[in-house]
Amino acid sequence: MGWVASLLLAVLVATASGAPQREPSAVVGKVLSPDGKPISGARVWLVVNRWEVGKPTVESSTFTDSQGNFRLTFKPPLRVYNAHVVAFHPNFAVGWQSFDPRDLKPLTVRLHQPAPLAGIVITPDGKTLAGAKVQVWSVESIHPRFAFEVRKIWFSINNIPEEVTPFWTVTDEHGRFVFNNLPAEAEVRLIAHHPDFTPSKLPHPERAFSLRTGTVDIVLVMEPKGILAGQVLRDGKPVAGAQVICQSRFYGQPDERVATDEQGKFEVVLTSGQWRVWAVAENGRWQSEAKFARIVPGAKVSLTLELLRAAEVHGVVRDSETKKPVPFAEVNAYRQIRDEEGYPDWLRPDPVKANEQGEFQLFLLPGKWSLRAWASYSPKHFASDGKEVELISDKPTAVEFLLKPPQKLLVQVVDEKGKPIPNAIVTNEWRTVQADKNGQAFLDPVVRPIWAATPDLSMFGQTEVKPEDKSVRIVVRKGVPISGVVVDENDKPVPNARLRVSAFRRDPGMPIELPYDWFEVNANEKGRFQMRLPSGQKICVHSVCPQLLPNPKPSPSFQTNLST
Repeated sequence: MGWVASLLLAVLVATASGAPQREPSAVVGKVLSPDGKPISGARVWLVVNRWEVGKPTVESSTFTDSQGNFRLTFKPPLRVYNAHVVAFHPNFAVGWQSFDPRDLKPLTVRLHQPAPLAGIVITPDGKTLAGAKVQVWSVESIHPRFAFEVRKIWFSINNIPEEVTPFWTVTDEHGRFVFNNLPAEAEVRLIAHHPDFTPSKLPHPERAFSLRTGTVDIVLVMEPKGILAGQVLRDGKPVAGAQVICQSRFYGQPDERVATDEQGKFEVVLTSGQWRVWAVAENGRWQSEAKFARIVPGAKVSLTLELLRAAEVHGVVRDSETKKPVPFAEVNAYRQIRDEEGYPDWLRPDPVKANEQGEFQLFLLPGKWSLRAWASYSPKHFASDGKEVELISDKPTAVEFLLKPPQKLLVQVVDEKGKPIPNAIVTNEWRTVQADKNGQAFLDPVVRPIWAATPDLSMFGQTEVKPEDKSVRIVVRKGVPISGVVVDENDKPVPNARLRVSAFRRDPGMPIELPYDWFEVNANEKGRFQMRLPSGQKICVHSVCPQLLPNPKPSPSFQTNLST
C-alpha cells in the first residue's frame, strides 16, 4: 500500500504548488446550534442559481452525521449567480450560508433561535382560502442598520424551490398557516400562490411595512388576477413567437415573460402596481420601446407593442493589465426613460454573457445607452468598466471593455502598542466590515471619518480620510466606562431594557448635527447596564423596554470626555 500513500502525497504536493485544479465536486461543512454545538440529523440543501438555468434550484441535499458534518455534491460548470447552503432541524430556526463556488472552504452553518409566524389567508371578499401556498422569500435582521454591527441575518431568494421546506407551507381548511422555524427578531416578506388569484405579497411592494417573526395574527388578502393583454406588431403585422417582458418598478419583484401566439397576441397575469413592458423578437434584433402599464386587481389592461429594428453592439471584454480576454464576463445596458407622468426611470434589458474568448453581442434600440461589463475572477477580485454609447440603427457598434478593480481603501487597526486587532469592526457609518486576523479591512474610499472598534466594543479609534489616501491606520484606545440603571417614570428599575447608543456628527453642508446609531446594549434583570464609549465623542443614549413603548424622554446627549 506504500505506492498508494506516495501517489496521494504527490497529488497533494502538486495541488499545493499551484498545479491546475479540477472544478470542485462537493461543498462540505458543519451545522451548529445557536450555542455552537454540532447538530446531527439536520436536513441540508444546496441551492444554486446558474446562468444556464436562470432560477434557483436544489442541486443536492443530505442529512448531517453524528458530528454535524455534511457533504453536498456540486455539479460543474461553476458559472453561477449565487450559491447557498440551507440547513434545518425541527428544534431550531433555519440557518444558511452563502459561498463562492470558486473558493470552496469548509462552511459553518449556524441555526438560530426560533419564533413563530402565523396568520390567515383570505379572499378579497373576506372568505378564508384553503390550499394556498405561502412562501417566505426574504428574511433579515429587524435591527436598524447599526454602524458597529456586521449584519448576521440576511437571506433573500425569489422563487426558492419548494423542496426547501422551512420556507414553504400550505393553508389548512380554515385558511390558516404557520411557520415555526424562522429566526427570532427577523423581518420577513411573504408571497402566497393560488390558481384562482394572482401571487400576492405581504408587505405589498407599494405599501411597505414591517412584518416580524413573533407575529401570529397576520392577514394576507389575495389579489384578484390583474391581466395584461395586447399584441405585438411589426410594420402593422402580427408577430408570432415574440417574447413580451414585464418588469416591475419595485425592486425584488421577479420579471414575468410570455410569448405571443400566431396572431401576435399575449396575455399574462401580474400583481398590482406599475410595470415596464417591452417585446423582443429574433434574438433581440427587433425590439419595441418600453411602455408603462398600471395593473389593477381584477381588471384587464391592453396595449400594443410595435417592433423596431435594433442596433447591434459587439466587442470583447479584456483585463486592463494583461489585455487578455475575460471569459464569461457579464455585460449590462441601462437607458433612462420617462413614465407616462414624465418621471425619470431606468430601463434594464437582460444582461448578456461573454463567451470563453471574452466576446459578446447584444442588440439595443437606437439612442444613448450606458454599458457596463464586470467579472469576478476570484472571490476577492471584482473588476468592471463602463462606456457611454449612442447607437444608430443598421450600424454595428464595436466596444472594448478593459476591466479594472475598483479602488479600495486599506484600513489597518492596531492598539496603542502597534499590535493588530484581529476581527476589528470598521465602519464609515454607511458601510460596516470586519477586519481579518491581521486587523486589516477594505472599504470603498469615501471622504469622511472612519471608526474602528474591538469586537467586544471596549476600545475605539477614529481617523479622517483624504481624497488621495490609499490606506489609513486607526489606533484604538480603551473607552470610558459608563454604567447606570434604567428606570420607569416611577423610578423603578426596568429589567432587560435595551439601550441604543448614537453618536452625533455634522456632515459637510449640513447646518445641524445628526445622530448615527452605533450599537445596542442590554440591561440586566435589575435594569443595570455598563458599556465603554470613546472619549471626546458626543453621544446620545436612548432606552427601550420590550414591555413598554420607547422611553418618551430619551437620555440626554452627553460628551464622553471623561478620563479613563
